[in-house]
Amino acid sequence: MIKILVFAEGVSLAHPSRVSEICRQLQGSDFEFHIATPVGFHWIFKDMPNVYLYDHSTISNETFNQRLFHVKFPYTWDELQIFQQADGELIKQIKPAMIISDFRLTAFVVAKKMGIPFVNLIHFHWHPSFKREPLLPYVKTVSIWGRRLSHVVAPFVAPLILKQQTNFINHFMEKHNFPAVKSIYEFYSAGDYKIFPDMMSLFDNPSLTSNEHFVGPFLWKNKETPWPSHWPRTTTARKTVYVTMGSTGNHQLVPKLVKNLSPEKYRIFISTSGHRYPDLENRANVYLSDFVPAELVLSMADVLICNGGTSTTYQAISLGVPFFAFPLNMDQYLNCHQLKYKNVADYDHFDTLDFTTMDARLDRLMASGEIRNNIDFLKREIREIQERNPLKDVLKRVGV
Repeated sequence: MIKILVFAEGVSLAHPSRVSEICRQLQGSDFEFHIATPVGFHWIFKDMPNVYLYDHSTISNETFNQRLFHVKFPYTWDELQIFQQADGELIKQIKPAMIISDFRLTAFVVAKKMGIPFVNLIHFHWHPSFKREPLLPYVKTVSIWGRRLSHVVAPFVAPLILKQQTNFINHFMEKHNFPAVKSIYEFYSAGDYKIFPDMMSLFDNPSLTSNEHFVGPFLWKNKETPWPSHWPRTTTARKTVYVTMGSTGNHQLVPKLVKNLSPEKYRIFISTSGHRYPDLENRANVYLSDFVPAELVLSMADVLICNGGTSTTYQAISLGVPFFAFPLNMDQYLNCHQLKYKNVADYDHFDTLDFTTMDARLDRLMASGEIRNNIDFLKREIREIQERNPLKDVLKRVGV
């Protein structure tokens, strides 16, 4: 057995759920997985053979989102030091043949010090070579100045913020005797090997080194959460809209959004992620539940409305469902912009959108033959990648 330690950052469900799919795909292979993630996510790995779980703490989802909103680096200096020490202690305990990290930023430093091969699971839109558009997420300056003025000052302010964060990272690197990085993107993408859970066709001629590989999305199948007992399971003449903002989206916009969708035209399924929408609880053709089996809901949906995270949007594409997104943080903006650029989805700023246009925009997503063809192309690509399972070959080469 090749012993692999996997750090799955716990600031959102996306990281541990993605890692659980890696374990599922590689069941029966010569791998033994040791998963370090907060104990609240351990249920995702229930009954998996050759999987051992460790409680590995991090900051809360609320703290993470607040720091992004204030344009701060997501972790403080003290937290990085604590995490780095905890990572090192766990690595010494397990003695893995390799380490995989899904956004555990301190693990790379420890792995390199100990001479253990480090595999970075990271989306390609964070790669230093990717040409990012000057996108502006909903941060504090936007909430204060508005989007128009923020767009004017962003070209002058954004480089200063990136430089400040890069200097912070390099202070951490210097303390541990590592060379300085040129950008935050280089730090996010650091690793002996890089695996991108994306479809390569979404990116124009990506330049890859021999240790960089596209391995396709890891689509989590939630088999633990039952279908809500009060939800219908049959189709109707109405189009079915699935609304989910996940753990990192803006839940305050959901009531306003739903009230501007025609109840005569749509049946609306909403995953609330534990949030309350009292104004929607008695609304006709609207069904709410804290948590749902997303794959089953998407299988019934005609269109998805979400926060634009890769986990949800890639799952929708794999099932042939178009989506409209309201991204909040930069990761979601980068993903949505790329998918809109490839004409498989639509997105907009929730702080400036005229919600009365949503019916028409959803109609376009569902009716466009070009969007349908593009989604079908990506759906076939995902299926082909899953059948080929390139991750298995990549990890075997690392573990030799």
